[in-house]
Amino acid sequence: MRIIELETFTKAGKFKKVIEQFNIFAQASNLEKPSDRLEGVTILMVAFDGNICGYGLACFVHFLNESLDSHDNVCNAVSGGMPYLINSYQASFAYAQRFIENNPNDMYGYLCVFSIDPIPDGEMQSDEVFEFSEIAYRKWPKEERIEDFFVRRKDRLNKKNIVPKLFIQKMAKMVAKDKRQAFKDLIIQGRFLELRLIRPDFFEHEIDVMLMEIARETYSICAYDYVWHWMRDMGRETAQKHLLMAEMTWFVGTNTMSKETTHYDGTKELHFFHIYRAAELKPENIELQEKLLSLYEVGNESFDLDETRVLVERVLNVNPESEQALRVKKILV
Repeated sequence: MRIIELETFTKAGKFKKVIEQFNIFAQASNLEKPSDRLEGVTILMVAFDGNICGYGLACFVHFLNESLDSHDNVCNAVSGGMPYLINSYQASFAYAQRFIENNPNDMYGYLCVFSIDPIPDGEMQSDEVFEFSEIAYRKWPKEERIEDFFVRRKDRLNKKNIVPKLFIQKMAKMVAKDKRQAFKDLIIQGRFLELRLIRPDFFEHEIDVMLMEIARETYSICAYDYVWHWMRDMGRETAQKHLLMAEMTWFVGTNTMSKETTHYDGTKELHFFHIYRAAELKPENIELQEKLLSLYEVGNESFDLDETRVLVERVLNVNPESEQALRVKKILV
């Protein structure tokens, strides 16, 4: 197996195929840290090809097996490989918070937060950064990097006569003013963990609507990322959430730096992945299978021909008059 083969699968949105093939290779090669090699695929996709499927793959891998390696992979993909995605640094912050939550006694998560801050687009309010540095300093007062960052932040606030406020205090004011708008603003800020406090106040459908509004109005990658975080909280994937992300890809994958409306490479294939995954999670839902078949066209490398033929026959057995199944069957003959 060569890296170029994994790249080909990734560019086609065949993420499950990438993982299956890579695991076979890793077992045969006795790799101690196979995820290091897989990271190479995602970084090549985003950093050198500017292909958003590399980021989608990193998100999927991180969801299936959350670890330090997968955390680094997804953060490097979004803020290192594709920093031009709207709110990419805020997305990295959300992952850093998640890491801190899962590893409260590991300073690495705090260092990740501090490394995001100096970047202009990712800069948080000074007192918010100070809040993290103060917590870290209490835990590791003898760690030089932590102490230096804490002291410099404290001095900066003192010089500006800023009295630091806890973020939860700011959030309380946001919620009191307009809970719905607060939810949307917190998404854009990458404050996914804090959102758990008010998420129960909304119906699931309301949240889906708000996330789509964020994607349409701001093109923020945080709207897309939040769905992955939400599914991690639920402990499972759902077809509904993949359909939501599929629709989001057309917005978060928009090249906002282009004068004309264009999409980053891989947007179409990332859309395919989410539709494919939704259909895979609910094989008994014929409408979903037909939705998947509606994406088929001659030359579309995302589809496996033998698998597609089987899918067509399965749909026709349930619905002999399926327009999409009959259309694809005619093409495949």
